[in-house]
Amino acid sequence: FLLVLCVSFVIKNNANYRFNLLLKKKGEEVSKSDYECVYLYAWCTLFRYFLILSAINPIILFFYKF
Repeated sequence: FLLVLCVSFVIKNNANYRFNLLLKKKGEEVSKSDYECVYLYAWCTLFRYFLILSAINPIILFFYKF
């Protein structure tokens, strides 16, 4: 499980870095309608929520046992 979390964290940071580079390259106005920017932003958001849920899940399970 820890390996999956580490790989997800690396992928999220890579996608976030690529998104920031693409945003600088295309500009803010063009990036709002560009499919590549939207796709990368969706990946960043997906991995961000996955990491948040993965961190909260053990806490919820810990309190659920009581």
